Amino acid sequence: PIIIRLSGIPKLVQLLKEGTHRAQRYAAGTLWQLATSADAKSLIAQAGSIPALVGVLKKAEPKRVPMPALALAGAATGGATGDAADDATGAAADDATGAVADAAVDDSAAGSSEADGKSGDEDASSAHEPATAILSELCRTQSANRVAIVKAGGLEAICRLVVESARSPTLHHATSILWGLSQEAAYRSRIAEDPRVIERLLELMTNDD
Repeated sequence: PIIIRLSGIPKLVQLLKEGTHRAQRYAAGTLWQLATSADAKSLIAQAGSIPALVGVLKKAEPKRVPMPALALAGAATGGATGDAADDATGAAADDATGAVADAAVDDSAAGSSEADGKSGDEDASSAHEPATAILSELCRTQSANRVAIVKAGGLEAICRLVVESARSPTLHHATSILWGLSQEAAYRSRIAEDPRVIERLLELMTNDD
C-alpha cells in the first residue's frame, strides 16, 4: 500500500500518541486495515505502536497535535491564535488523518466501525475498537508482541475493558487479546488471579445475546 511505501506507519503511530480523540480513532482504524498483511503487522509493531495503542486504552484526556502541524495550520488559517487556532489545527489534523484512513480502506469497510458517524469532539473510548483490534492481531502472531503489550501496562488495561466495556466489538477484541496473552504461562496465571475477569468471562459464556 502507498501508505507503507511513503513511511506512513510511524506518522500514524505518532498521531496515536499526540492526536485528538478523533485523530486517534482514524489513525488506529487505518493501522487496523493495514494489519491484514503479515508484513505490515511487523512494521506496525516495529514502529512502536504497541505502547501507543495501550496508551489510547489507558488515557481519557485528549492530546495536543505536534508542533509542525500547528505551524502548518497557522499558515493555513492566516496566523489565527488562541482557541481559534487550536480549533482550526485540531480540525485540520483530524481531516488529514481521516483522508489517510479513506485512502487505506473502502468506504464500506471504513463505515463498519462502531464509532463512525461521530463528529467534533469524541471521548477517548471512540478509538478503543480499532486499538483493541490491532492489539488482538499483534498478540496472536509473536511472543515478543505479547511481552510488549504487558510491559506497556496492557494486561491491566485489557482486563479493565473486559470487565467494564459495554461495546460489543471492543469487548470482542479485548477478550481476543486475553486469549492471545494467555498463550504465555506467566500471563495466564495473572489473568486467572483476577476474579472480576473470570466472572465476566463466565458471564459472557452464558450470555445468549
